[in-house]
Amino acid sequence: MVKVRLISSLIAIMFFVLFQPFGLDQFGPQKWILIGGLCLLMTFVPVLSEMIVVKVFRMPNNLAKSSVYLIRRNQTFQITNVILLTIFISIYLDKLVCNEQIDNHLSWSNTFRVFCAMACISFIVGMYWRNYYARKESERRLKDAMYLNGILEERQRKARIEAEAARKRAADRAALGAATPPEEEPAVREPEEIIRLEGSTKESLTLHPSEFIYAESDANYVHIFYFNEGKPSETSLRSSISQVEETFAQCCNIIRCHRAYVVNISHVVKFVSQDHSLKLSLRGVNGQITVSKTYVQEVKDLIINPCKRY
Repeated sequence: MVKVRLISSLIAIMFFVLFQPFGLDQFGPQKWILIGGLCLLMTFVPVLSEMIVVKVFRMPNNLAKSSVYLIRRNQTFQITNVILLTIFISIYLDKLVCNEQIDNHLSWSNTFRVFCAMACISFIVGMYWRNYYARKESERRLKDAMYLNGILEERQRKARIEAEAARKRAADRAALGAATPPEEEPAVREPEEIIRLEGSTKESLTLHPSEFIYAESDANYVHIFYFNEGKPSETSLRSSISQVEETFAQCCNIIRCHRAYVVNISHVVKFVSQDHSLKLSLRGVNGQITVSKTYVQEVKDLIINPCKRY
């Protein structure tokens, strides 16, 4: 936070040095001393504003909180800072930056002029940090996508090796005409439960959880994408995405990833960082599914530690 405030102050200082507003250019060499005083104010006041936001408005700086909270906190800080800067700089100009040619005495017009200048500086600083954090967020998403794709690729590689080994064992047994010894018989898997998705009318869909790919909300309908005898299929039910989520509540690999999507993590083949968000590529599906910020961490955790239920 100290770094942020210092850089913000430097941007404001550059504004004064380059443009020399409020008639500062009329004070000859003395202008640099006056600009230095303004620079001190631009450094001190943001610290005071930060203290007021924390102590008075009770809004500590916590990056772990939601984006809505952080935006509201930043707006509170900006408004507080602009008001305090307007007051302090108006007094400073009245006391020190006045002469027979330059009228910076306290008045509504001069105060409004200072307010506009501070608001302009605040806007420039805000745009700078907005672009800075947007770039950092994009880099973080790309890094996350690369890390998760590495996990998925390794998991898919192991699955291919196991499948190839199973085919080889089956071919060897067939060539020898020998049955699998009892001790090598694979453990019998429990039959997978059947899930019934129902709409508000008579339509319904029955499937195993492992066959479900994802569901997409569309007004009063939900489009269900699933595997039918190994082939991607689609159907629509008059229902809500929340009802679909509730139906699959006991299926730990099927989760909400967006207000409009419920997805089966077992069918994720790739993560993509695109359009300021993370997206999922799914087996048997053209296009990609968006993961909203609310659900990113839950999706990442489930990719790293998938459920073994099916």
